Amino acid sequence: MPVSFLTEDQVRRYGRFGEEASSDQLVRYFHLDDADRAFVAEHRGDRNRLGVAVQLGAVRLLGMFLEDPSTAPTSVVSYAAEQLGLDDWGVIVAYANDRGRSRHIPRIRTRYGYRSFTYPGVSFRLSRFLYALCWTGTDRPSVLFDRAVSFLLANKVLLPGLSVLERTVSRVRSRANARLFGRLVDKVTPEQRERLDALVVVPEGARQSPLDRLRDGPYIQSGLEISRALARLDEIRAVTQGLPEIDRLPPGGIMLSPASRPPPRHKRSPDFRTIGGPRRFWRLSARSRPAPATTSSIFSTSSPRRSFPTRRRRRGKPVCARFATSTPRR
Repeated sequence: MPVSFLTEDQVRRYGRFGEEASSDQLVRYFHLDDADRAFVAEHRGDRNRLGVAVQLGAVRLLGMFLEDPSTAPTSVVSYAAEQLGLDDWGVIVAYANDRGRSRHIPRIRTRYGYRSFTYPGVSFRLSRFLYALCWTGTDRPSVLFDRAVSFLLANKVLLPGLSVLERTVSRVRSRANARLFGRLVDKVTPEQRERLDALVVVPEGARQSPLDRLRDGPYIQSGLEISRALARLDEIRAVTQGLPEIDRLPPGGIMLSPASRPPPRHKRSPDFRTIGGPRRFWRLSARSRPAPATTSSIFSTSSPRRSFPTRRRRRGKPVCARFATSTPRR
């Protein structure tokens, strides 16, 4: 399933260093405590010790091991060398060319408990975490991707390929949306569907549909507008009578625009056509169902306008003071 919702900055930063690491990142991820120093000291040679220290900080920060440790920023290598008491931190180049460095990665994973993305239970926990975010929130896919990366880093899971994690986010989000759309139309009867479909049809000789007319709230505070608002409220309650309750559905998914969260085309049910109207009307009726018929609730549906005409300016041309005081020419 080809998906592409990541920004260029997200693609560039995924599992890679920026230009230079900040001081906060150096202190948080590349500081070596007593246990780290004891683990690094188990390796022979300055280049091996420096390379292991750099790889240990890189996996903490990036969630990946460096394929070429010599590409690490200068600030990272110098900070690790300073803690180990090494004067020549240029030995990192020799470490990158050494084939024996491949044995250090399994040692770091075993000592610090890092797991791969294919480890049993990792994918399930990530999917459950993303599903809870999609069901209760309205985050964009790019935001969910960053949350997934943070979840994997916090649980010491090595980041998978970029496309693997991107497809995982898209798949979980599609499942949550499909469940939300299904819960909206599962218990709707055919008579109710016809009633909801009629809301988006513009009658002959009219300029707007009944849904647009009902969405148009009162503008000015007057007795005529109050009576019109009460009639509008009664009409909304008459249409929503008998519709499935939405108390157990997430309010964010109901209030969000239906055009911004459609399910994929290959997963759309035959009833998808009737979903757009119900979602718009459910958003409208969600405010009118529990609220009592008071003037405060009536006028809270739209922004009020001024009920008196604005005072017009007097027509006339401005007169310059210099010419007003001078004598006219003969």
